[in-house]
Amino acid sequence: MSLVKQLTTVSEFDNWQTYFTMRRNHRDKSDWYAAATMQAIFASQGAKTKIEDHLLKFEAPASEADKATDSKSVWLSIFGITPE
Repeated sequence: MSLVKQLTTVSEFDNWQTYFTMRRNHRDKSDWYAAATMQAIFASQGAKTKIEDHLLKFEAPASEADKATDSKSVWLSIFGITPE
């Protein structure tokens, strides 16, 4: 890890952050296929929805405290620890 820190410039790090933000917001064919499948299931039950309603939406936590809590919960759950 320290080797990566030594070899990565600040501008390159910023470019990676931009890339990951763009990638998170990108929808590929399988996302649309899964959303269309869910829309068909809901339509068979009489619900009137749009395909876009079934796409995953990634949002940043509202505040730094929420981000820390969310991150902590994720790491604890990975190790099988239940948060308080």
